[in-house]
Formats: sequence, C-alpha cells, structure tokens
Amino acid sequence: MDNRNRAKRIVNMALQSSPPPSSSTSTNEDFSSDHSSYHPQQNVEISTELEDSEDNEERRDPEGPVGNLGEINHPDSDEPVKGRKRVRNFDRWAKNIRKRKRTAGQEYRNVRGSIVPAKVFTPVVCSCRFKCSEQVSSENQEAIHVMFYQLTSWDAQTTWLCSAIMTLEPKRRKQRQNAQNPSRINYVRQFMLLDKRVCKSFFLKVIQISNKRLDYALRNKKSVSGIAERDKRGQHVPANKLSDEKLNWIKDHINSFPKFVSHYGERRSTRKYLRPDLSMNKMYELFKAKCESEGKPILKKSAYVKVFTTEFNIHFYIPKADTCKTCDILEIAVKAEEDIETCLAIRVQKDQHIKLAGEVRNILNDCKSKVKTEESLLVATFDLERTLPLLYLNTGEVYYLRQLQMLNFGIHAYTKEGEKVLMNMWPEHCGARGSQEIMSSLHYFLEDFLEVKSLCFFSDCCSGQNRNWNVLHFMIFLVNKSPYLESITMHYLVSGHTYLPNDTDFSFISRELKKKTDIYTPEDWMKLVRDCRKQKPFTVRDMKNKFLDYESLTTLFKDYQIVLREGAKISKMRKIKFCKGSSIISYNDDYTETYETVDLKPNDMDSGTFFCNLKNYIPEKAPETRLISYQKMQDIRKTLKFVPPIHHQFYLTLPHVPRRGGNQEAQDDVNFLPAVFGDD
Repeated sequence: MDNRNRAKRIVNMALQSSPPPSSSTSTNEDFSSDHSSYHPQQNVEISTELEDSEDNEERRDPEGPVGNLGEINHPDSDEPVKGRKRVRNFDRWAKNIRKRKRTAGQEYRNVRGSIVPAKVFTPVVCSCRFKCSEQVSSENQEAIHVMFYQLTSWDAQTTWLCSAIMTLEPKRRKQRQNAQNPSRINYVRQFMLLDKRVCKSFFLKVIQISNKRLDYALRNKKSVSGIAERDKRGQHVPANKLSDEKLNWIKDHINSFPKFVSHYGERRSTRKYLRPDLSMNKMYELFKAKCESEGKPILKKSAYVKVFTTEFNIHFYIPKADTCKTCDILEIAVKAEEDIETCLAIRVQKDQHIKLAGEVRNILNDCKSKVKTEESLLVATFDLERTLPLLYLNTGEVYYLRQLQMLNFGIHAYTKEGEKVLMNMWPEHCGARGSQEIMSSLHYFLEDFLEVKSLCFFSDCCSGQNRNWNVLHFMIFLVNKSPYLESITMHYLVSGHTYLPNDTDFSFISRELKKKTDIYTPEDWMKLVRDCRKQKPFTVRDMKNKFLDYESLTTLFKDYQIVLREGAKISKMRKIKFCKGSSIISYNDDYTETYETVDLKPNDMDSGTFFCNLKNYIPEKAPETRLISYQKMQDIRKTLKFVPPIHHQFYLTLPHVPRRGGNQEAQDDVNFLPAVFGDD
C-alpha cells in the first residue's frame, strides 16, 4: 500500500503543478482542458467506471451529437432563455470523442477507419541493471498504468510525465584530445516510478506510450519551474472572428424591432414574435441599409443569422393551435388538487370536454359523407381570416406604422358536385368584422344555392361575429324567406378546438404571400387569392358596396332580454335548428338529438303577422364607407412615398376623421395587433 500511496502522491503533484485552465473563450480546443476527471483524493484502484463513461455518452438521446440549445439571458427574467437553434457542441464531435478515447487509453476508430485497440495492461519483465521488475511489482505497475489513463486530459498526462522524469546535467565529461566533434550530450534523464529509478524501456512499457509522445512532453518542459507548458493547439483566436463591438451591432438591430408575446402555447415560454410579414432576408437587408447609412462595414449574412438563431428566441409567426381555456383550467386544477376523488372528478370533466369537441367533428364528417348522396343538402363551414395589411411592402419603415387592413371571410361548401370555396373580401373602410358583414356574405353565398332544402353550418363560437342574436334572427329570416329551404342547422365548435377546413384554405394564401413582394390595392389582394391555389382555384367576391344592413331585422323578434329571462342563454347553445314556418328554435349544448326550445316571436304578435313581416322584410343597403381614425390616416400618408403615384388617389381619398379630437366612433375596430397575430 505504501507504493500505491506514493503513486497517488505523484499524481497529486502533477495535478497541483499543472497550470490552471486557460481563460480563453475559444471553443475550438483540440484537446480537452478538463482536469476534473481525476481528483487528488481519487483512489487509483482499477475501475470500470472510466471504460463505461464514453459508452454511456454514446447511448444518450440522438440529439446529443448535434449539440445542446444555446442559452441567453432573458431581459425580463433571471432564468436562462434558450435560443431557437442549437449551437455547436464541440465535445460531441467525432474527432474530439476520438481524441478523448485515445487519451483515456480506450479503443477507438482512427481517421482511416481502422480500429485501434485499447491500452490493456500486461506485466512488464525487465532484466536491466536497475532491476526494474523487482523494484516495481506487477500490482504497482498496474496501479500506475490505470492512474495514468485516468488522467483523461492531455495536459495532465504531460505534466505527470514531466514530474516523473528528472533531467540532470552529466556529472562528468570525458575530455577528448584533438576531437573534431565534441560531445553533444548536455543532459541525462532519470525515469522514476514510486521513487525508484527505472530504465526508459520499462517506463514506456508500463505506461504504454511511444518515445515520440515522451519527447513531445519533455520538449515543452520549462527549465526553471520544471512544469510542461500547456498545450496551445486550438487556442488561437481566428483572424476573421467578429469583435464584440460588431456583434453588438447585430444584437442592437434585432432588438430594435418590436416583439410581441403571444397568448398561444405555453405561458412560461420565453419565445417572442415578430410581424409575420418579416423574414430573415428582410431583416438582413434592413441591417445592410443601416450599416451603409452609418458608414459601418457590412457584416456577412451568416453572422447575422447565427446571432439571431443562437442568442434570441424569436420567431416570425404565431403557432396555429390555440390552447383551450377549459383544458388549461382543468389541468391546473388536477395538479393542484390533493383529494383523490376530487381529482378523478376533474379528470372525468376534462375527458367529457374533449369528447364533446370530438362529437362535433364526427358530425361534420358525417354531413360531408351524406352530401355526396343527398342532392338537396348543403354543408358549409365559415370563418374570418386574420386581417391582412393592405400595403404589403418590403420597406422597413412600413413595419412600424399603422396600415389599412384587408378582411377576408371564407366559406367552404360541400355539395354533391364537390367542394367549393368562396372568399368574400373587402377593405377596412368598406366594412367592419361584425355580424352584419357575416350575414351579408352568407346572403350572397346562398343565392348560388337557391334549390337547397337542408343547410348545415359549422363555425367557431366567436360572439361578435357568429354566435349572437343577430345571426339567429337572420337564420329564421332565411329559412322562411327562401322558397325551397326547409331547415337550417347551426353547429358551433367547442372553444379551443375550432380547427376548420377554412384554416387550410387560408394557409394557401399565406404560402402564396411569401412569393409576393409588393401589394398596393384591394384588387392586388383579390388577384393573389384567386391565384394561390392552382387546382380548383378559389372564387373571390368583392364585397365593396354590397353590404346589407340587417339591424332593423331585430325589431321583428322578441327582445333578447326577455329571452334571457326565459332561460335561453346563447352562450350555452352549441347546436341550433331552425325550421320553415316556425319561430321556435331548438337547441342543446351537447350536439345530441335532445333539444330545448325557445320561441323568438314577440309575445304580443300572432304567427300570421310575424311570418308576413318576415317575408316582406327587405334589408336596406349599408353605408358604403366607414371613417378611419385621424392617427391611422397620418400613418397611411407617411407610407405613400413607397407607393407608386398611380395608387395615391385611392389612399388620399379614404374617408377619415378630419382632425384630432373629432368624432372617432368608427375608427380602428380593425387595429394593428389582429393584423399581426390573427383572429381574436
């Protein structure tokens, strides 16, 4: 044991005399500088832990070799923020794994593909004059061998080699007379193992290293301190490395763009979003323009992209899937509840909610199947797309100004002949995004299907557009006004689970938009929508000056306050049936065939008068224009310098509030944020 303690003291001395790790921030080290793989108090007994370490690393998840996600400091939180892209992990590179295995004496595959066997200890027998085999037993030889390869750092092994070899001047020199070549021996080396002098051959065989490896270690040994210099390979700073000042130019430019936190996805997510009409190419072009204007050298795009993807968690779009409020609340309640029975009851409630969301989808699929055989049946889904900026330009200044918006109401119809998609489009100053615009679009849509007897509608449950008393009154008006229509069934999808075929239709527009550079007028938008799908192109209807005012239709029905007192809450209605010749609607909240009913005919009016009023009702034409705010008009005027003069007249004649503080009743119900983040 005394000999083994001496071996440990040699190792401790090597580690304590080893220089500290370099303060260089370069990540291009060819060899690991981690000295922590061997602790001064670590036992030198033979262990399989080291042999298994690399195998364990290789059995990790497949993302390991690619690298871990980069982390940055989030300005609003002390927690690290992960970048959107993985950064290079040099430790997992094949060549660095090969170096570590070679240094640790493990089996590895060299660059030629050949297998290099592991360093397996074999007892060394030596019959030299130093009697090495007698001085260092086979057990101690094995302990030294294992100890050396537990020093998995190249620098630590080099330091140990230097500490185990004494370099001395010759004690005496033989003076030769008339010698043309004097002696070139300036030093002698003594090899020590466990404080015992051994021969060089024995020393090399115990550790199983080559003479070249030994000479390399001793060549860099400092004469004064006796410590080997640290391996400098891979430590230089690249000549083309960007300075911190230039990297800050990129960071400052990225931070200059307004970012938004979405209500989509995880609430604790540090991800932020830029406007969806921005892109990496656009941002880099703006960065180049800024550098040129400030007289700075233009940095490469690769540097800009690297900083953006590794040091910022920013994306250009909003996730498609909206989280369900009910699912979130119930999930939090389950985690917070300690009582098992209550927890199970909450889980049952959540399962029922998810099942309910699936029921209406099954109904939609059944209706799509029936329509193939029933000629008198029409099935349609409808939804309002996110607002679209009317001016779609690449100019950076436009991204910071309020713009006029374009609205698109999509209707996806299923008939016996096939599927038809109608896009009803209008600019913001011609109509809002309320129930009046929805009813007008449905009115013109049904003019193409006059002979339909049964109509099934599916939509989300947005109260401002689809699920309100105005729409219910309109459905009763339709079914009684049409000479052929006999019934209408409305299905409102469960909130949070409202993905419709219209979302797929809108995705064609989004993809086509990426190919466009400049859009100036509503006609440009309509042409884009017509051309975005090559097979079965969309039908586009310009709704300008076509909106109808159904506001007065409400006066023909029972006041909704009275209906509420009778127990009919529209927020609880998921499936509603309207039949010809009846003022009674049937509804439920579970999509079954069990209904509750409510009569929407005024209590003081007989049925004959009520239906006569419905048949004689003719909606008035809605106002052709709406006022936009003074502030938005000012921003629109600022953008005209980027618009061809031929289109200036359209923008300069927009109806708007003439001055600050004026009547702004009709302003900005279509505002900036919906244009960026989609529907409410």
